Amino acid sequence: MNRIILLFLMFILGVTSCFAGSDLPERIHSNYENGVVIEVLSEENNEELAELFNLDQIGQLLRIKVLSGDLKNQEITVENQLTSNPAFDIDVKKGDRVLLSVERFFKEYEVYVAAKDRSAVLIFLVSLFFLLLLVVGSRAGLKIILSVLASFFLLVVLFLLILSGLSPVFITFIMLMTSAFVLGFILNGINVRTISSALAASASLSAGCLLSIIFVNVSDLDGLHCEEAVILHALKPFLDNREILMSSVMVAVFGVLLHICSCISNRIFELKSDNTKYNFASLFRAGMAQGKETIMTLSTSFLYAYVGLMIFMFLMLCEIPFLKFINLNSVVIVVITTCIASINLVLSIPISALVSSWVVDSFSKKKLKYPGFLS
Repeated sequence: MNRIILLFLMFILGVTSCFAGSDLPERIHSNYENGVVIEVLSEENNEELAELFNLDQIGQLLRIKVLSGDLKNQEITVENQLTSNPAFDIDVKKGDRVLLSVERFFKEYEVYVAAKDRSAVLIFLVSLFFLLLLVVGSRAGLKIILSVLASFFLLVVLFLLILSGLSPVFITFIMLMTSAFVLGFILNGINVRTISSALAASASLSAGCLLSIIFVNVSDLDGLHCEEAVILHALKPFLDNREILMSSVMVAVFGVLLHICSCISNRIFELKSDNTKYNFASLFRAGMAQGKETIMTLSTSFLYAYVGLMIFMFLMLCEIPFLKFINLNSVVIVVITTCIASINLVLSIPISALVSSWVVDSFSKKKLKYPGFLS
């Protein structure tokens, strides 16, 4: 009898656990919501923790109004701990917009301050940029906005394809080459100028791809040079971090490559349009001259752009030995990226002049046979 009762209880427990398990995803839920700090109710120093860590440990008690999600328009009390470490502390005051981590367990909610909400500032800056483009550029500004949105879309597709497990170097090359044609068609239409510029950019990008593969392998870099790379490796261990590093170099140099190739291609196209007697050799010389003129300012601009993004790292040079500094993974990557980009820019001049001269000259001969052919 006792055995039957025990079996019956085990059966009931099993059925209950099955139903509970099927409902578990709905009962336990985590999300991020927006909120605004209504009032800082108190700020108290935790003496025990302060003595343990030898730093002030301040606990804030905040009254926050939730602006989205299940708790929308509700005012809740949230604890926020400050550890005297500015890298991790989220020090808020009355009126600050915050990002809330909301965890729901059955009908109970646990809410934490995850970060300051800066989305409004980002939206304002992007909107201001687009507005100025429309005001100053008019129709051309609209084309630029479309090209920016198209670039953003193509980059998102690139990231998703890399995360799916495809070869980062191969898929980056394909997507950037596609971007060269798409952006050219949006900005200048389908014509000889656009096609020659896109082909020149693709050929120059091939040189950059080869350079990044060679020097990343020679330097024996593993791609785990920053916190984000380490986290990504933990989440997606099947991804090749070294190839992702190579891809990042290609993406970094692509925008400037596109500019140089466009300048050279436009110059060659204009010369051929003004004087059809220009042959391949004269077009090539004109393209080289235009490229040299363009590269004079871009080479230093590229250097300042990279140093500006990594200025905190370079300031560390004052605190550690020089030989140790230049062998830090992050420093090596910045130097290699800058050098590869600069070398690629220099190589793009003869490559672009060669490709654009051949394309424009070839299409010009086609146009004589077929008037209006991609004019």
